This record gives sequence, structure tokens and C-alpha cells, in this order.
Amino acid sequence: MNDVDAARNASKLALLAVLHFDLVMAAMNESARRRLEELMQTGSYRFQSDFARKYVKEGEVRSQIRSLLKVFAARGFDLSNARRVEIETCTDVDTLDNWIDRALTAESIDDVFEPEA
Repeated sequence: MNDVDAARNASKLALLAVLHFDLVMAAMNESARRRLEELMQTGSYRFQSDFARKYVKEGEVRSQIRSLLKVFAARGFDLSNARRVEIETCTDVDTLDNWIDRALTAESIDDVFEPEA
């Protein structure tokens, strides 16, 4: 998926989220609406549905992949097709985070992907 398609998909998901939120809020009584707003403002809300957790994680993964590819480009590292596929198919946020941290100071691409001693 290219950046334009990703942006379109993100826009569609954002619109669906707004529509869903509006529908839920309209269906609630005033007391429930106030309580939900309080929960949302605490900063400690955790997504309750598998649906929300899935799409939030996918967004994090896509963001980390873009960040890692930008670091490699900025550092002038050329990625082989195999490495690019490895990065673009990774779905583990912690692994991607680790690769980003290592890519910032690595002397070569291989240094990023070598197991830590």
C-alpha cells in the first residue's frame, strides 16, 4: 500500500470513528454521556473492543515501519529487497522500536538486525 492509499484508508477509518462516536453519544442519556466524557479525559482509558485494539496496533505498526524506513534513508543505508520485506511484514511494535533505536547509531544495516549479545 502506498502513502496515498494509506492516507485514504486512515481518513475513512477516522470518519467511521466519528460517525460511530456520534451514534453512541446520541443514544446515551445525559448522565451516561457525562460519565463517558469523564473517562475519556482522564488519559488512562484503555480500548475495550478487539476492533479498536486491532486498528490502533495496526496504526502503530505502520507508523513504526515508516519511521524505520526514514531513518535508513536519512542515514544513506540501502535496503535489500529481503530486508525491506522483513521490515514491512513485521507486526511487532517492540521489535520495530528496537530496530529504530539501533538504526539511529548503527554503522551498517546488519548491525540493526544482528541479535543483541
